Amino acid sequence: MPNLDCKDTFCQTSNSCDEIASKLKPVSFQIDEVVFDMSPKAYLHQGEVCQFAIAENPLDKANGRAYIFGDLFLKHFYAIFDYD
Repeated sequence: MPNLDCKDTFCQTSNSCDEIASKLKPVSFQIDEVVFDMSPKAYLHQGEVCQFAIAENPLDKANGRAYIFGDLFLKHFYAIFDYD
């Protein structure tokens, strides 16, 4: 990936997210028995630069490779509980 800048567990590029999304593959996460697929447009965030919004949790050294699932993930996968 041209202009890719990775620091620790976080990557970004000066290219636009629209420009690089077609060059990337979907990412899948398996939690228990459920597989969640995310397209590149779902895991890229355009700000001043294009950021890869999936990063390893650098604070969690005890559990190995733990990841944080924040709003970028949750806005694509959520549950609605309707008690009525």
